[in-house]
Amino acid sequence: MKTVLFFVALCGTVSVVELISPCVKCQNDQSCKPPNCFCCRDELNLPIPLTETPQIVFFTFDDALTDAASKFYRKLFNETRMNPNGCPISMTLFISHQDTIYRNVNDFYKRGMEIASHSVTHSHMSTSNFMEEAKKQKRNLAKLGGIPENEIVGWRSPFLEPIGDMQPDKLKELGYVYDATLTYSKRKLSDKAPTPFTLDFGWPYDCKVKPCPKRHHAGFWEVPVVSLMDYKHKYDCVYVDGCNNPPPNEASAYQFLMDNFNSYYTTSRVPFGINMHSSWFYIADRLNAMDRFINTLLKMDDVYIVSVDKTIKWLQNPTPLGELHAFEPWKCDHLKARQESDKATSNNRQGMGLSHAELQQMYIQQRLRQIAEMRKEIELRKQRELQLLQQTSNFVNRPWWSPPRRPQSNSNIHRSPFTQEIPNAHVLENTLEETVQEPVKTDKALASKSSAKVKSPTGEHNLKQNPSTNLKLSNRKQKLDRSPQRQVSSIQTQFVPFWQQSQLGSRRIPEAALRSNSPWWNKPIPYVHDFKYKVAYSESTKPPSTELTSPMPTTTESPTTTYKPSPPRVNSRINLFREREIIEQQRRHRLILEQQRIREEQQLKQQKEELRKNEEESFLKQQRELGNKPLFSWTQFLPSASQIR
Repeated sequence: MKTVLFFVALCGTVSVVELISPCVKCQNDQSCKPPNCFCCRDELNLPIPLTETPQIVFFTFDDALTDAASKFYRKLFNETRMNPNGCPISMTLFISHQDTIYRNVNDFYKRGMEIASHSVTHSHMSTSNFMEEAKKQKRNLAKLGGIPENEIVGWRSPFLEPIGDMQPDKLKELGYVYDATLTYSKRKLSDKAPTPFTLDFGWPYDCKVKPCPKRHHAGFWEVPVVSLMDYKHKYDCVYVDGCNNPPPNEASAYQFLMDNFNSYYTTSRVPFGINMHSSWFYIADRLNAMDRFINTLLKMDDVYIVSVDKTIKWLQNPTPLGELHAFEPWKCDHLKARQESDKATSNNRQGMGLSHAELQQMYIQQRLRQIAEMRKEIELRKQRELQLLQQTSNFVNRPWWSPPRRPQSNSNIHRSPFTQEIPNAHVLENTLEETVQEPVKTDKALASKSSAKVKSPTGEHNLKQNPSTNLKLSNRKQKLDRSPQRQVSSIQTQFVPFWQQSQLGSRRIPEAALRSNSPWWNKPIPYVHDFKYKVAYSESTKPPSTELTSPMPTTTESPTTTYKPSPPRVNSRINLFREREIIEQQRRHRLILEQQRIREEQQLKQQKEELRKNEEESFLKQQRELGNKPLFSWTQFLPSASQIR
């Protein structure tokens, strides 16, 4: 029994140590000390007493800095609102590139606000696009917003989606100091919240949005996005404008902010973060509630409203309340220098004698130069991608059935990508050029070819004794004279595949190719005048036998002709069947459309009927509620008895 209890106690202690081990290990490690290292904790545990610890409140706003959002921020964070040390209150703006007006970025920077990065495209981050997004947005804020790159130290991923250990590594490489992406949920208003800390021992809390960093990242700060409890204290909300129970009026919105603030102020005085978007201020009651909340905080001598980078600087060097007037990172002397430099540039422009229109023209020219540089970068990137595509494979611009192309020895002859892989293709091209250059053949040349085909067994012409044969051959000769070029091209017996017909310029297909023993995929497509008809090639398309049994006397004046193949026959039964099938399909299609139209009309009629019934029922219900009470009575205008007296 004792051994069982011993093992149970041991397992319990091991599980507890595993849950709190990263923070405990960090606090027990003597090497982790500010300013280079700060352990994770839910209580400050600083060498200064709690009464001398300032309550830090930092506001963060995400997404593009538009003119509408700038109006809200200027009203809430104007220059007249001061912290107890005499410097203006500040906030942190996580700005994305799209829809941002960068003159507003420069204006808030001169007012002392922190400008941080929130990606270029505001898309989901991944290992492939994270580095480019973080690098480009920092460059955009520096070039277009006029902010020094060494002062852009904060990053927040869109949709609060981390990408694991790659995120702090790349951010540290690009010069960022902290990340504000990982979330921490409070289930009750009394739950403790963690402070910003360094990732020297990884992310020690529950990973709400995976993947979270697990390895050690020395010296890189993580500012957790701690959720708030809604005004009913039922559900937590990471963003102020993302609560499931939004406050319905100004009083409830103000109480919602104060309750969450008091959960920090009255307990551990851990820095209190308010994360939100400017869309929450489109309702006037909420804007008024936030304005009232900030005024309440400014009345407290131990509350400071500062940016995230100033919060980290205080954690690196904790300073009590009595010495904050001399705390260098929280001083506002640099704001005067920024304003003086701005005034100097404006005076220089006035000294140049430039009008407002000329200054605007200078700004437009500067923007056009920047756009031209961006376009050049895009064009160079496209050229590099095209070069890579051309060098990767030799399978580009060739049919799938042909092998890879080989370099040709004779580069003067132009050949298409299809004819390069066909054996003896250049012979076909040469014969085609000859037939095109000499389209008309003399009758003697044609007669010599025909005489070689039609001969008697004795070697003499035997055509005069059969007058019907002479008539047919004479008709064929007349037709041949009308289109000599097409007939000459059809006489060619060389086999030409169908995909070579367009390159070789031959419209009529050789009969030898149709009757060849080559596979079906190499046979050419028959030439047909109308696409509706199918051509059926039968045995009748073959030329008649060249051997004549009956002997015929030879004559020197007999007409000589050549053989021309008979035109292809058309199978009318197949055509009629196909036409009937098409007509039947069209009829079925029209029937389906008509049924669909009738069904839609019935549904529309049914909906109208239901709407009419609902209106009648609501009208009758109102009548029953009113009862017999008249809608108008003269007695309401008559004076009462007390008024008459």
